[in-house]
Amino acid sequence: MSQNVHVLLVEDDQAMLASCRQALEAGRYKVESAPSPKEAKSILLRDEFDLVITDLRMPHGGGMALLETVQRNSPETPVILITAYPSVETAVGAFKGGVVDYLTKPFTDEQFLDAVRAALSARRAREHAALLSRMQPSAPPRHRPTDVPRLAIQILEGFLKANPRLRVTGFSDDALELLAEDPSSGNAIELRNWIHRALSKTVGPVITEKNLRESGAVGQPLLDGRGAASPRRAVLQEYERNYLIEMLDQHEGNVTHTAETLGIHRVTLQRLMRKLGITRSSGPHP
Repeated sequence: MSQNVHVLLVEDDQAMLASCRQALEAGRYKVESAPSPKEAKSILLRDEFDLVITDLRMPHGGGMALLETVQRNSPETPVILITAYPSVETAVGAFKGGVVDYLTKPFTDEQFLDAVRAALSARRAREHAALLSRMQPSAPPRHRPTDVPRLAIQILEGFLKANPRLRVTGFSDDALELLAEDPSSGNAIELRNWIHRALSKTVGPVITEKNLRESGAVGQPLLDGRGAASPRRAVLQEYERNYLIEMLDQHEGNVTHTAETLGIHRVTLQRLMRKLGITRSSGPHP
């Protein structure tokens, strides 16, 4: 998956730039770099990125100014700030401005890549939640692959509204797949308790499959009509793909109008289209 992830790295220190780039490329991420905010802004105008990583203090501008550019042009794109001059005031301002993580130099490659993976996982969770919450029912309850994930997202949103201090943004893809597979998750009360327990074990921005497995017994995968385990990831993606194609068809392939109807940003829709292999000429999937 990381091979398709496009990262913009902005750093004026050439040694730090080379070190971070090497770590990202070792993680098989596609990396584009810029030595200054000015150059980074030009790159952002001509290309789309899944993640932006920027130093806080640089000549001719800094990370906070670049953050404003990202928020204005692509608000769903997560931003990680790195700095050698940490302060409580700066950190608070960064998080209020929309930064998803704040790394203090020096850091190890492992710490750096952990932050990258967490930021990307949180972005995918937000995109998935936005899409699932807008899908219209097309089959009886419990016969759609999105039923339990949709309910789980609603339950989590309730917990987050009750406790705004929680920094969890959603579920990872593997967590949603596990919820769809587990028979016990069909019980709404049990599902709510399961998610509540998982929250207490979650230290990152998303609830993961590991958090869920540590929080309660997991049943056996649902079976298809032939008695074989259903490929839930493929089913979920196929459902999403057909739904997006239907919405695009309603708007004659206009991505901007389709995104407005879905209530998501145009860049987010384009990213989902790439992920699901949808082009503007895609027809209904058989």
